[in-house]
Amino acid sequence: MSPPNVAVIGAGLAGLSAAYYLQKQGFSVTVFEKKLNIGGRLGCFSDVELEVDTGAQYFTVRSPVTQLLLDKWIKQGLVQRWNPKIKVIGQRTKDVHAVVNHLVERWVAQPTMAALMQFFVEDVDLRCQHEVSQLIKINANQWQLQFTDESVSEDVFDRVLCALPAPIVTQLVSTLQPSWLPLLDKVVFLPTQGALLNFVEQPDFDAAFINQGSLRWLANNSSKPGRRAGLPWTLHFDQQWSVINSAIGIDDFISFVIKQWRELNQPSEIRDIMPFSWQHAISLNQALPSSLWDNALRLGAVGDWQMGGRVEGAILSGYHLSQRLQQG
Repeated sequence: MSPPNVAVIGAGLAGLSAAYYLQKQGFSVTVFEKKLNIGGRLGCFSDVELEVDTGAQYFTVRSPVTQLLLDKWIKQGLVQRWNPKIKVIGQRTKDVHAVVNHLVERWVAQPTMAALMQFFVEDVDLRCQHEVSQLIKINANQWQLQFTDESVSEDVFDRVLCALPAPIVTQLVSTLQPSWLPLLDKVVFLPTQGALLNFVEQPDFDAAFINQGSLRWLANNSSKPGRRAGLPWTLHFDQQWSVINSAIGIDDFISFVIKQWRELNQPSEIRDIMPFSWQHAISLNQALPSSLWDNALRLGAVGDWQMGGRVEGAILSGYHLSQRLQQG
């Protein structure tokens, strides 16, 4: 008897985590990703000369499930602990004091955070540049996928998992599973505007939590273990500024970054700025059920938006949904 055939839509960390655990349980899994690259929240900017983290900057581990993965990654040389010299710019709060505490273990992958994806995708049937536009229920137990070019998948699937931002899940399942909509509607995503910076002289720290003006985070990518020297720094703005200024022009953006940096009275001068935008950076909702699964429809939804938006939350959301499928 052939194993159940599962379609996972979305090759972010949650989707590939679900695919990884499902394959370990004996399912046959195919992952569809609309972009050429995979990674979701672990997004990085890469070309021949430049590899930096623009999305998630590091990850922490709290769950025994993730600890087992971390142990494997350390043995494989995939991750190392990052012990940055952290500066707090602006008024310190109790929350900031907690995250700056040297007891916090921050982990990074090599050569970028997106390298974690290679662990999950190693044995997966991954099909990039396949954007799903519709889920087609062909009978009581099976599905096909329609893509934006109006073609339909040749494969027939016994189960479908939507590993996508909640608003996109809503578009796909609204008529199939309307009872999920009140939960999905509670999820609000905010973007993070950011930039890659080079300085005339390097700042005297590796990373900074910024609590003044509209800037919030700055990190030296070269300070992360396994990274080469001379990489740009990653800058993130706060969400309020990012939302209001989502359509800002490049020249105005660059001028504003320089103005904000000078107002922080830091000695280092910015040499050049490369803007970027992280669209689904932060989810404002409270934690939702760790997985959405309809056993009658054989349809599920998963994402880091279910468990707090952290890297570990994405991994665990995929893990928990895989357990629901295993239980039937």
